[in-house]
Amino acid sequence: MGTTMWQSPGFNEDLLNKFGCFDDIYKALGSNDLSDIVVTALNVLNKTGSVPLIKIEKKSEAISTDFRKQGNEAYTNKKYQEALILYNKALQYAPVDSKVMKLAFSNRSALFMTVKAFGASVGDIDIVFDMGCPPEILAKLEQRHKEASNAMRSEDSYWKTLPKSGYTFCTLKEMPNPLITCATKNVGVFMENDIPKIVAANHIKVGTVLAIEPAFVSHLDPGNLMVACYYCHRLDYNLVACEGCCHVMFCNEYCMRDSMDQYHSIECKIMDLLHYIDCNETLRLAIKAAIKIKLKSSWENVIDFAKLFGVERMKKSSISLIFSHLFSSSLLQLKEERHFIYGAMYNVSFKIAAVIHYLGLEKGFFPDLNNRDEAIKCFGRIIMYLYLYGHPTLIVNAVSINDAPQVEFHKLHNFGFFSFTGKLKNSCMPNVMTVGLNDKVALVALEPISRGTELTIAYTGHWLDKITTDTNKLGKQNMFFLYATVCNCVICSGAWKRRTCTLTPAQRHCYNKICHQEPIDFTNFPKLYKNLCRAVTMLHNVPFSQEYIDLYRLFRTCILHFQHVASENIALEDACSTNQ
Repeated sequence: MGTTMWQSPGFNEDLLNKFGCFDDIYKALGSNDLSDIVVTALNVLNKTGSVPLIKIEKKSEAISTDFRKQGNEAYTNKKYQEALILYNKALQYAPVDSKVMKLAFSNRSALFMTVKAFGASVGDIDIVFDMGCPPEILAKLEQRHKEASNAMRSEDSYWKTLPKSGYTFCTLKEMPNPLITCATKNVGVFMENDIPKIVAANHIKVGTVLAIEPAFVSHLDPGNLMVACYYCHRLDYNLVACEGCCHVMFCNEYCMRDSMDQYHSIECKIMDLLHYIDCNETLRLAIKAAIKIKLKSSWENVIDFAKLFGVERMKKSSISLIFSHLFSSSLLQLKEERHFIYGAMYNVSFKIAAVIHYLGLEKGFFPDLNNRDEAIKCFGRIIMYLYLYGHPTLIVNAVSINDAPQVEFHKLHNFGFFSFTGKLKNSCMPNVMTVGLNDKVALVALEPISRGTELTIAYTGHWLDKITTDTNKLGKQNMFFLYATVCNCVICSGAWKRRTCTLTPAQRHCYNKICHQEPIDFTNFPKLYKNLCRAVTMLHNVPFSQEYIDLYRLFRTCILHFQHVASENIALEDACSTNQ
């Protein structure tokens, strides 16, 4: 049929007219019920024969063996990151408990032994032993296990020697907020025209952790799918494959179970479709969130629950119901501030319709008779609402390369829907930083914040973390594609480079005291962090000076260090050097 409807509906005007669907589409776009355009798109797909036909990827010993052999070739050529990804693909396609699965784990353990990841090597060998080791490789694996175990005992890992109590971002040190469970009492809510506004409840010092929030749902960058846990997002060596689909991996059976319980048991069955119709981050999150909302309740409750959205729901809700990730309704309470929505609605409606079509083929998801039409409408309505108005929060994690003492930004960023963080306003010069902790974020004060001041974050990351022209350009693209926003402020335009800032003698002395030490003491990050918090406080009113930029980057290095201790992300190589 040429270009399919779900793929590029804008190019199918003649087809719509031929089947008499054109007026139906435009009538549905004008409806106040977001489900109408989805149901209309579903009818159009069926009427025009445009439902996408997909190939379901199934577990296969032959495909697994082929990927394992490719991994062996990459390993022989010392392309270790490529070998790791290929061995993980072999595990994804291997039938559960099959011999090819055991061989893939065995080969991966050899790779880990070579790169001196001895604990990971032992972990893979233990998995093979638990499954029942093939006799022909038993002696080899027993010897490798012995050598790796001895090496583990003798190695001195920098990260394992750190006292986590002094380095952690995992717990809130301030008193908890009784209304916003993920935040401290430093966070307050001010009602403005019946809409909650997040403000500082007290004077807040630089470096204070204001909140630690788990995502309601989160989604990996495609480049992370082969090296990170699909559920908790930790970059881990000993990943295990999903037992249902051939697309995702988990760091352990507990993450696999929790993911299945919350959404993946349903999502698993349409992973090939989601890949085929090329869903962006926001749509993937919206679909995942809608599935999670459904699995937490009955269709009767979800149908009733999905009748009220946005500001009108906010006006009838408590602060806890608006901001807590424990309540599904928190995701449906967003300001409907997006403009020019009809093009986005039109294009995405066919993808949502394709998802509903395939979920309708799965026995037991939608009701068989009673309420089936209403269930389909409410499911489409939730996805469309979250796609149009949900704000995906960027999750930038820290990583060390093969457990080296150095830590850096992970180049591939993930996204999440957050009930609290996702409702903070965007600012290109924010007073709060979002710090990635795998599938969570911590909120850290970047400047002294006076009581009553609105808390803001940078949706695409802090401007001083974007050190190249290309990265700044990417940030602008993300703002446009994810948030439908174009900005030409002093930061986005680059005009800050022409701003001059003169330090006072006190500020100069403060800067010299830290940055002119030879060398800077990086062995005690908690102490250095406290000193940097004081220095950043002193220079926060000269943000375009080179001195402030130097301090900020040291400050951010400390936070990266804390992030890594909390999240334990390890990669074989830099993400962008071998991104596949």
